[in-house]
Amino acid sequence: MAESTKELTEQGAKVTTTVAGSSATAAAPAEPGGTTDHGDVLRRLASLEAWQKQASLGQQGTPPDRREEQRIATEKLERYTGSPIAAFQPWVIITNFNDYIPIFAREFGGGAEPTKGSTWVCAHSPERGVSIINYNMGSPNAAIVVDVLSRIPEKFELVLFAGMVGGLPSYGTYDRALQVGDLFVPVAAVRAEAVSDFYLDPKVPAVPDCDLQSAVLAEVQRAGKSCWRGIVFTMNIRFWEFDEPFKAKIQASSADAIDMETATIFTAARRHGLKVAALHLVSDEPFEAPKDKAMAKHIFEELAPNHIRIAVQVLAACGAELRTSPHPDVQAYMRRHAAVAPTSPHPS
Repeated sequence: MAESTKELTEQGAKVTTTVAGSSATAAAPAEPGGTTDHGDVLRRLASLEAWQKQASLGQQGTPPDRREEQRIATEKLERYTGSPIAAFQPWVIITNFNDYIPIFAREFGGGAEPTKGSTWVCAHSPERGVSIINYNMGSPNAAIVVDVLSRIPEKFELVLFAGMVGGLPSYGTYDRALQVGDLFVPVAAVRAEAVSDFYLDPKVPAVPDCDLQSAVLAEVQRAGKSCWRGIVFTMNIRFWEFDEPFKAKIQASSADAIDMETATIFTAARRHGLKVAALHLVSDEPFEAPKDKAMAKHIFEELAPNHIRIAVQVLAACGAELRTSPHPDVQAYMRRHAAVAPTSPHPS
């Protein structure tokens, strides 16, 4: 740390104290007749000690409260997933579907089995620099995974939410409504789930990180895939298909899709300064017919594997692209986060 001096200059005696190579000089005011107020000297020394402690923390890096926060977050991640922190990669796919984890492990895990902790399941691909976590379903669980990852900034750079959404009736944005099998990149989310209110004022929109979202759209196009962009309505109940007043509220929002987590993830990530975007799969059209067992089977057997392949390819390419971004703010962000590059930054 460069030498720095905190100097209090007034009439009277001077008291100098040094910490970590930096000196600080306090001046005790002289009382009439040339006597020194020693009580004031002690008070100034106490103030200097507080400053020195702060300067020392700056030299060491993360203050104790942040270090403790990071320690607890790391322990939670290891406990929830059953995986040591060292196994995690800088780019993370989060999902709310357990079937996605074995697909990822088979195709990208290099023979390693997924790990299960107290509540989550995860798998890793060191070759791609990507990990995947199934945090289960619902906004509170989605908030927890963002809370944990964002508090370990030296480890995690980028997060891609690969979930499923229901396509809503067209509001006029496109010539047709979203259909089963479409890829969907949300540019914003309606905050109707309440959990996001804990992170930001309700008037603040839920949006993805613009740098990562732009990179996701570019990489999807580069991969030769088509995707739809629009607004997702995030709510906190699952069995709503027969609630006509609620369906009218959804339609009035002008949203293109519906889910239970996107708004929470975007809002929590923005609050914590974590770059997050989403690449969703349209799994059903709930205004046409509620998702049943046969439809779910079709989705997970026929469509989910390709969704995961695209998500891994896109996230790895986005990570490599943003690490070489010419934008100063992106450079500063990436420097603050993980520094170890994956062995294959441009997977095929």
